[in-house]
Amino acid sequence: MTEETFVKGMYKLGLQWRDHEMPEDAVALYRERLSRLTDQEFEFAVNHCLDTCTFYPGISALLKAVQLLKPSPIGAWNRLLAVAETGQKPEMDAATEWALAAIGGWDHFQYTSLDELRWKFKDFKEAYLEAQHHLGRPEIEYKPVPQLEKSE
Repeated sequence: MTEETFVKGMYKLGLQWRDHEMPEDAVALYRERLSRLTDQEFEFAVNHCLDTCTFYPGISALLKAVQLLKPSPIGAWNRLLAVAETGQKPEMDAATEWALAAIGGWDHFQYTSLDELRWKFKDFKEAYLEAQHHLGRPEIEYKPVPQLEKSE
């Protein structure tokens, strides 16, 4: 995140909670712990806290707000269940594809009964969260380039 974005966000928080004193060492700690966020993530977190917090947000509240940007495993799972009824393989982000492969892939998923699928969600969730972690910024949907078939 840029220094300008950080200062602007902290200024907004200061306007909302005018009676909150923020010593320089506390500002430095906020800067250090939140520096891994993008400008977009920090702005979202600040605005979310302005809208929902009743007291000055700590670092953990700002980081927790950023988690709202990330798609959830249950959301991806529910989309897959809905689309499976059509029989058409949907476009998926990389985390969903990774997690789906971990439980047998699309063909296995769409032809497995709901009773059997409910036992596979735990594995799907673990693979999904692992994929989000390894992909870096899961809130930005990453679409892999399709592999071209080799012509022989």
